Amino acid sequence: MRKVAKERAVEPAGKKSTESSDRFLGVGLCVRCHQDEGEQWKTTAHSVAFQTLVDNKKDATPECVTCHVVGYRQPGGFQGQADAAKLGNVQCENCHGMGTQHEAFANPQKTVTQAVCTTCHQGENDPEFNWEKKLPMIAHSNMSGETLKHRKGAMQKTGSN
Repeated sequence: MRKVAKERAVEPAGKKSTESSDRFLGVGLCVRCHQDEGEQWKTTAHSVAFQTLVDNKKDATPECVTCHVVGYRQPGGFQGQADAAKLGNVQCENCHGMGTQHEAFANPQKTVTQAVCTTCHQGENDPEFNWEKKLPMIAHSNMSGETLKHRKGAMQKTGSN
């Protein structure tokens, strides 16, 4: 509440805020405090998810972009190519929620549920997705780079870059 009050205090006099103050902040801000998690994220295919679309010339295909960026077409989220540097790729906020709601996720018991992952990893997008097998591969304690290695191997087999 204090944060919202401070934001309202800096609004121009007489201007009513019609937008929510909640927004996506991008991994750059998250890693200021969560450096180890950020380094681990870099070892996952999530960290290059948007580049996958660029490589396959699908970076302007809405049904693909939705799962490869942060907050696609949501307030404060990825709106278009100009946002790619900050909000491209599957980042912290895809799994843990908007950065401006960070206090809501401060409970150390908070876990990412299967429902979060299957928003994208389901059906035609990932027909063989198995949450129990995949979760340990992206867990912040896993620095193996398994998902990134798998992505690079798949690209070499198909001849993609």
